[in-house]
Amino acid sequence: MKTNKKALDDITNWWVDIDGTVKCGADVVPGAPDAIARMRDKGKVTFVTNVTTSSPKGLCEELRGYGVDCKPEEIYTAGNAAIDWLNENRPGARVVVDGVQEFKDQLGEAGIKLVEERPDLAVMAFNREGNKLCFDEHAYNAIFNGTEFIATHDNPNVPTKPGAMMADTGMLLAGLEKTLGAKARPTVTCGKPYAPMYNGLKGHLGLKGTERVALIGDGSSDMQFAKNYGLKGVFVKTGGMKAEAMVQKGCAPDVVWDSMACFGTESAEEPTTSKSFSMPEVPKFRHVHDHVTLAIRRKMQGGLKQTS
Repeated sequence: MKTNKKALDDITNWWVDIDGTVKCGADVVPGAPDAIARMRDKGKVTFVTNVTTSSPKGLCEELRGYGVDCKPEEIYTAGNAAIDWLNENRPGARVVVDGVQEFKDQLGEAGIKLVEERPDLAVMAFNREGNKLCFDEHAYNAIFNGTEFIATHDNPNVPTKPGAMMADTGMLLAGLEKTLGAKARPTVTCGKPYAPMYNGLKGHLGLKGTERVALIGDGSSDMQFAKNYGLKGVFVKTGGMKAEAMVQKGCAPDVVWDSMACFGTESAEEPTTSKSFSMPEVPKFRHVHDHVTLAIRRKMQGGLKQTS
């Protein structure tokens, strides 16, 4: 592959994914903190993530622990996008949440009215006990009984270390739809690669256009996000995916790096246009999908509390 020296010459805003890009699980990607510091010399850096297990404040503290200089206002999550969407489209709604406590706290601090009974709307986010996906009973019952719901994101998995993944919210959504059918489809999904994330980011940053924005990430949601909204897509290999997979999915990146450490070096590559690549089989994720579906069916068989 040839070096692509000019693709990023006019970029003034750098939107940087976190998991698989800046860090993998509990480990920082080597060279990422220094690369981000160099990016700040070239423009504005904003961390753009579908993570909902931590608030911007919590993520900021985590990134600082890795040596990344940042502020909470420089982080925009799928949770922020959901809050902005709710305030604009369902103001005052009574909301039940399937998510970790920190995400519920983030919604509450933003003025979203959180309830467990008789909600107007449910929000589905990443929810876990240890390393297992789990359901909030109140949110599940609301969806079972036909309550409208939205999803923070639909990533099927998240990198925990190079070459290893953990099931994410997309698995939960797939299990819901398989079991409950059309009523288990969210009204909107808020994170990358969808419009609420893009519109929310533009508003958050006060941007009129995004023609000078580059999105740096490790997965198809990142590259599809870049393609959808005319951003320069920079793919990094540190999340365990391959650039060829992005090509096959129809969201080929503009630039490919081995890692964030390539920023400002001669290590940029033009993406391959090979169409022979096929995604590797990952039985573990299908197993998790089956586990999610089984868990839903057991809830149904065990009797569900009806709401009115």
